[in-house]
Amino acid sequence: MLGIRFAPRIKDLPDQRLWRLPESAPYQHIEPAVTDKLNINLIRDTWDEMLRLVASLKYGEEKASLIVGKLAAASHRNKLFRGLQELGRLVKTAYLAEYFRDLELRRRVLLGLNKGESLHSLARKVFFGSLGEVRDRTYEDQLNAASALNLLLAAIVCWNTVHLQACIKKLRADGVEVKDDDLRFLSPLLRHHIGIYGQYSFDFRRYEDIPAPENLSY
Repeated sequence: MLGIRFAPRIKDLPDQRLWRLPESAPYQHIEPAVTDKLNINLIRDTWDEMLRLVASLKYGEEKASLIVGKLAAASHRNKLFRGLQELGRLVKTAYLAEYFRDLELRRRVLLGLNKGESLHSLARKVFFGSLGEVRDRTYEDQLNAASALNLLLAAIVCWNTVHLQACIKKLRADGVEVKDDDLRFLSPLLRHHIGIYGQYSFDFRRYEDIPAPENLSY
């Protein structure tokens, strides 16, 4: 409803439950996988409340975590909660149907998952102090540690991107064919060339003569 699509990789596919519309006829080939009928009337009855809820999220009136917490606390006694649950079943069933039949969608989902795992792996490698655990007691210190980690990750991604661009430029200048369609398989989350342990030097005068990223070449 916010215009954001969640496309996860589904775990334990054989155990997933599908839901049917009330007026739909039995599905010949997937009937064993269809669990029950959706309560469409409940979705209709709570639709206006859902729109108000989405508007609150979109315009920053309420935090998503606060809304989820309140709805979860009310649980099945809350009509809006049950309406959202029915809508979620409808959306999930439609997504599963597309996920089963669309090979390209499954590939895109897996590609996105791999990128996310690569980012987490890079973060674990960089955050090697205290065995990768945030041991600061205060919220401010924890926030400083997380912010420093994000800054380092951004710097690594920027560095890798600049040098990947320079490598591609050099290959093309040497007559090697590098197709634009192949660039989507590259990732700036490379980490094997990063030396984590050792002595760090931050003499910024050394970098005064470094060319701009767009002029970097090999």
